[in-house]
Amino acid sequence: MSIPAPIPGYQLGSWQDLRVELSGDLITCYFNNQQVFAVHDGTYADGQAGVYTLALGDVLFDNFTVALP
Repeated sequence: MSIPAPIPGYQLGSWQDLRVELSGDLITCYFNNQQVFAVHDGTYADGQAGVYTLALGDVLFDNFTVALP
């Protein structure tokens, strides 16, 4: 099995902090406490939450929380 090429801002084998905040139709995403993007999208006004990853090898999630502010 080959080792994937390094991804800028991502250290293989270390924990990363991912956060998504919702305010009305504003979705703001953070990676290691740095805002990655903010977008207005009212498509999913309510429903469920989850996480997804591409086939990059072993990916672990810890302390996954969905909460009201």
